[in-house]
Amino acid sequence: VGLRLLAHAGVGLIAFNCTAVSTYSKPMEADIKKRIVAATGIKALATSEALVHALRILRAQKIVLLTPYLPEVNAREAAFLEREGFEVLAQTGLGLNTNAEMALLPPHTWVELGRKYRDERAQAYLVSCTAVRSAEVIDQLEEELERVVVTSNQAITWHCLREGGVADRVAGFGKLLCRH
Repeated sequence: VGLRLLAHAGVGLIAFNCTAVSTYSKPMEADIKKRIVAATGIKALATSEALVHALRILRAQKIVLLTPYLPEVNAREAAFLEREGFEVLAQTGLGLNTNAEMALLPPHTWVELGRKYRDERAQAYLVSCTAVRSAEVIDQLEEELERVVVTSNQAITWHCLREGGVADRVAGFGKLLCRH
């Protein structure tokens, strides 16, 4: 019912914005998008594909994965990224299980984790999860780590804008949005 309401609203694009679910597997990502299109007739995107496109356009092959997830979710996401051709140099999760817990994390959590898992071989740091607040620390992380930073919400926003024909550059949320 909710998807049909979006169709009536006249939106031009629908984003499925959940990293853990969309990175579960390529078939699951495809099925989610197919079901959205079938219910609405509107093009659909997923966070998983936004992350892959973002990392590729930034030419970031070697990444450090930072998440709030349980170990098994983290491992599954790292495996997804590796199947997509990325090298996950390090990955860590905070062991949280619910969106409510994840949403309570202060943005500075990601700065601390980035510092802790700093890796000179990394070409990017991926802060994965659409339930966490990270937008306000992307620029700080990029400056401190001297690497690009991609977050789930930043990537899906960028991907939707570009897919929707909006090429505006937006400062304040990392190199992805201000340069690409």
